[in-house]
Amino acid sequence: MSSSTFIFQFTRFKFLLLREWNHSKSTIAIVFTSILGIMFLSLPIQLLGSESIDSPYRIESLGSSLAIMSIIFASLSFIELAKTASRQNYLAIPASPLEKLISKWTMVALVIPVSFIICFYLISLIAPWLIQLFTTREVMSETLGFGDIFEMIPSILVAQSIYILGSIWQPRYSIIKTTFSLFLLTIMIGLVSFLFFRIVFYDFFIGVLMVKDHVSIDFPFEHIVEQKWIRYLIGFIFFLTIMATSLFKLREKEL
Repeated sequence: MSSSTFIFQFTRFKFLLLREWNHSKSTIAIVFTSILGIMFLSLPIQLLGSESIDSPYRIESLGSSLAIMSIIFASLSFIELAKTASRQNYLAIPASPLEKLISKWTMVALVIPVSFIICFYLISLIAPWLIQLFTTREVMSETLGFGDIFEMIPSILVAQSIYILGSIWQPRYSIIKTTFSLFLLTIMIGLVSFLFFRIVFYDFFIGVLMVKDHVSIDFPFEHIVEQKWIRYLIGFIFFLTIMATSLFKLREKEL
């Protein structure tokens, strides 16, 4: 592995980040407007029905919108590698694979989600005020807790890292191929886990059927999983592994 892979200069990184913004700003504006606009339209529609109006700007709506949008943008992060001309132009940019990867990650994992959260929060304040300004209806809304928002971020970042790797590995139809690969991987892990469990606890099975209940395993697995810092540590190690794999895969594209 060439040492140039790991070179990082802030000037080049800033140029790449600005380039990413210029390439993506129109798409970002359309996506933000579409998601938030559809939510806003549900408010006047409710005027035709009940006396009270439920605000769609809730923590659940934010979480689901942010997760889906983040995965879509992550799967499109290296769409330039899908076609020969755009791939050659992108790989010819005088920057290291590390700088290119971090600039893409910064855009899809920091700039876009943070911008969406800010827009969502502002609209959640403005929309009920507009409805109450022109009507006498009460808008039932809830305060968005930043603690709840921060709890979503680690899971979203891990999911994004997988789809960023998929975007480098298979840039054409990346989200479909990556999701299908995850589905197959989940089935394989389930089968291997079952076979391992079947071999270790063979006395409890006849064929593939478990004939004895209450298998006693003297290992505090549930206690370990309940520890938040352990989950975060495992997620962080997994995230670094996937991002390192993405870096090496991007380097292969340049060879």
